[in-house]
Amino acid sequence: MLNRLAFVVIPLLLTLYLAHTVWGSAAVEGVMIILTVLLYGIALKDAGRTEAILNGLFLVGALVLIRLSGAGFTEAVTGMTTMVNLILFILFVPLISSPIKAYLPDVQDVLHHLKQKVSPLTLSEGFTFVMSLLINLSSVPLNTRIFKGDLPEEAYPRLIALQNRAFGLAILVTPVGAAITLTVSYTGVSYLGLVPVQLAVAGAALVLSRMMVNRSVSVPADAREEEERAVNRARLVKMFLPFLLFLAVLVTFELRSDFGMMDIILMVVVPYSLIWGVLTGQFGQWKTDAVSQVKGVTGFFRQFSVILIAGWFIASLNLYLDSGDALLYLAAFTAGVPVFVILVLIMAVMVGASLIGIHQFVILVLFLELFTSVEPFMPMPLLGSFLMIGMVAGMLLSPYSGLNLMVQGSFPGYTSASVARLQWRFMAVFLTGLVMVYSLIAMM
Repeated sequence: MLNRLAFVVIPLLLTLYLAHTVWGSAAVEGVMIILTVLLYGIALKDAGRTEAILNGLFLVGALVLIRLSGAGFTEAVTGMTTMVNLILFILFVPLISSPIKAYLPDVQDVLHHLKQKVSPLTLSEGFTFVMSLLINLSSVPLNTRIFKGDLPEEAYPRLIALQNRAFGLAILVTPVGAAITLTVSYTGVSYLGLVPVQLAVAGAALVLSRMMVNRSVSVPADAREEEERAVNRARLVKMFLPFLLFLAVLVTFELRSDFGMMDIILMVVVPYSLIWGVLTGQFGQWKTDAVSQVKGVTGFFRQFSVILIAGWFIASLNLYLDSGDALLYLAAFTAGVPVFVILVLIMAVMVGASLIGIHQFVILVLFLELFTSVEPFMPMPLLGSFLMIGMVAGMLLSPYSGLNLMVQGSFPGYTSASVARLQWRFMAVFLTGLVMVYSLIAMM
């Protein structure tokens, strides 16, 4: 019964959120608060032990901070909707991948030709990176399905490490990922201002990955032979061109409006994907995917309860920071401590919090709130980039991340913890180099 109620609450919450974003109605905000509390209650029933502990800690922390801040009920209660945009983003942005599904056989034709010339591991890494730019997390199980049968079992650790790494690097770049949209919205840096930094980071990481991972592997003799088919270039253009147009629409709106990138995507993604589906004769598929996204909300409930209550904690923290001298102490700390030390501490906290089960987006938003409230200790594009990399590091290294939990189900014998351990050596080298380079740039 409660799950069915969520199917009504989610679309209504999206409608009200967009209405409030455009018109700023107090009445609409009030209804949003009620629906958010209702959704939190529905999601809380599916919380496991780890999620229940985190819910309790965030709830107690929020109440304490509200009491210390001296804020009134009205001020405190509005903070409950802090993470609603992230919840809606997670649920509805995957719709942009709906019209792409019909073209996946054409992508596989390209891969078949490339397999004759490129190592399956290298091809898998590149495929995951490119497809992650378009269809986000869906690229990982797709990659596994395409390449797993081409490799012997002894190569599975490298396949897992490379595909997860490529996905993590892609979400540093793609505008349909929540990480970069959150960062753009908080820092005030435009997407076009941030993406060159992220491309440089992703490129350096891919080069390092190539140096650290042996890509040579013998394909099993009994690997399934695929039928040779000519590549249909026209259909590939039909897949990529509308997506590039979608990116152009987002960037244009960002440059010419006062809305944040995340709000722009939430305004555009449903109608744009619908029009794309209709024009390509895939309305039925789009409708199925849209219904599936709403009905599949229960699969997100465990993380939704933590994200929503953490949003209230962050809003309560802001009330406390605004009411006292805590921001002055933070500003004094960032001004008096070497940048290198600050970056090491930030990365340690972001990764450490992920390791105990706190969702990476919660940590990202918390640090964005803190460090954009004081005089920045380094250029904003670098600060935003560094925090995003910390989020990705936490996602790759945490046994509780959705990515690692999903991958363990595709490879029998692997746990999410063992999947996470495949990244430790690479991330240790990468993050050490990154902290050093960012520190040097910030001190120039």
